[in-house]
Order: sequence, then C-alpha cells, then structure tokens
Amino acid sequence: MRLLFLRHGRTTAPPSTFVGSRIDPGLDAHGREQATAAGRILQQRPLAVVICSPLRRARETAAHALPGITPRFDARLQELDWGDITGLTWTEVEQRHPAVAADWIRAGWPQPPNGEDPRSLWRRVAAALLDLHAENHAGDVLVVCHGGVIRAALGAARGLGLSDAWRVHTPHARLRVQHATPLAIARWRAVLEVL
Repeated sequence: MRLLFLRHGRTTAPPSTFVGSRIDPGLDAHGREQATAAGRILQQRPLAVVICSPLRRARETAAHALPGITPRFDARLQELDWGDITGLTWTEVEQRHPAVAADWIRAGWPQPPNGEDPRSLWRRVAAALLDLHAENHAGDVLVVCHGGVIRAALGAARGLGLSDAWRVHTPHARLRVQHATPLAIARWRAVLEVL
C-alpha cells in the first residue's frame, strides 16, 4: 500500500498563525486553486480509497481536488489542538508564552498550554494508518489532512523523533508519499507502544 498525503490548501486564517483543530477556517481562493491543481496530479493515479480529516479545510480540499468522490472521514486525522496558542503567530507565542517558545526551540514540538500533547497526535495518526493497512488496500490510499498529521505519519515511519519530525516540510496542497513498508508499519506500531 502506498499512502499519498495531501495537506489542505491555504485557508482564510491569517498567515503564519497556529490554526489547529479548535478553529476551522475554509479555503481561500488561492487554497481552492491549489486543491484543484493537486487534483490534476491525482487524476493520473488510481486511488483505492480516499480518507479525509473531518475539518472543513480538509473536506474542501478533497472536494476541489476530487469532485464527485465521497471520502471517508476519520477524526483521528484532524490537526493538533494548539490550546492557548490557537490563532497566534510565532511572535505572539514568544511574547505571551515565552516558556513554550523556549521549549520549542530547545526540544521541538512541545505540548501547547491547555492543548493536545503531540505524542497523542502521533498515537492517533499511527492507529489510523495501521487500521488502513489492515484493510489491505491494493492501490494508492489518499489521505487528505493537515501538516501535523503528515509530520507525525512520516516522522514515525522514518524513525524521526518529535523534534526532527517538526521540521518535515509540508506545503499547502502538496502530496507527500509514504509506502507502508514492513519497517514503517513496525514503527507505527512502536508509536502506540512507546509514546
């Protein structure tokens, strides 16, 4: 099985803010164009199934990329809950939550105040991917989701830690590919046991 991760297109949220799962903006005009462009690439690939985060920006991306296709929704694929830093820019995080900013620089991907522990994100993403693998799909599986979800999936599959996985590049409406190799599957299982 080959997993094709498609991050949602650009949203109406202010640039460079932590959106997360507490607020759910839709796509802006450019984000809709990005999703449509991703759809042109996806038309070249036979998809076994399309799985989507239930958040609006992912649903809209799937609808623009693959009109006429009804995805399955999985709440485990929604973005991290950024807690008190939801809607803030990095500069605002540094000003209002300096300890969180310092921890982020030192260790990478800390738990946001009153938010979700990133290890919880990794566990739920790993569980969702293992369930997909157990379904034994004989083709590409498209996962329409969020940057944090993609970082968790690829980071775990590639043996990265939280701090290194945070640096995985996840541009809006771009595809990232991960094969469900025996090693990737073993690493997703390890996430459930270790994290």
